[in-house]
Amino acid sequence: MHLLHYTLWALAGKSVQLKMDDYRRTLPMSRVKSRGPRYALALVVLCSLFGGPALAQEASSDSAGTMQVEVSVLQEVVRIDESGREIVEHKPVGLVTPGTILAYTLHATNTGDGAVFDARIEDPIPHGTILLPDSVDVDDLTITASIDGGESWKSFPVFVATGTDAAGQPVYQQAPADSYTHLRWFLDGPLPPGATKEVSFKVQVR
Repeated sequence: MHLLHYTLWALAGKSVQLKMDDYRRTLPMSRVKSRGPRYALALVVLCSLFGGPALAQEASSDSAGTMQVEVSVLQEVVRIDESGREIVEHKPVGLVTPGTILAYTLHATNTGDGAVFDARIEDPIPHGTILLPDSVDVDDLTITASIDGGESWKSFPVFVATGTDAAGQPVYQQAPADSYTHLRWFLDGPLPPGATKEVSFKVQVR
């Protein structure tokens, strides 16, 4: 069993480390008052699993609300049933070897009294793994991605120039799966009190 180590940094300057062995934890966001009429919320969570994915979420609220983020990781297992069909199941993470597929789900819940606006979920791809682009949960959300360590962002899926055609025009192809370094989801519109938004993606261990 691998252990997850989370470190929280809040705008207030405080930090706390949470050690988890169950791959699942609710992470409260600290609230810090901004210059304007709203409260600014910020959270950075680093998790060391195979070198670590990290989650960064920023949001603003029109009242003394808080956001909570729950991160779960499951291992994808394929078995053959009695009729010979392949059945895909998701189970707690066990023995991990090259080729193992891990499914990440991020649950963002507004636990406050007011709506949260402009929420953003940002997650680096775990070291030692490759993103499976077709697994990224789009769900009518605005999604951007980075292939250069977060230095620049483009619409997901990312297309890169690979040369020029006979007319001298650039030719674009989708970026290789192993080039993705970060994903970012924008939660369009306000998130009402008590509402939860989930985003997910899968990676394959190198």
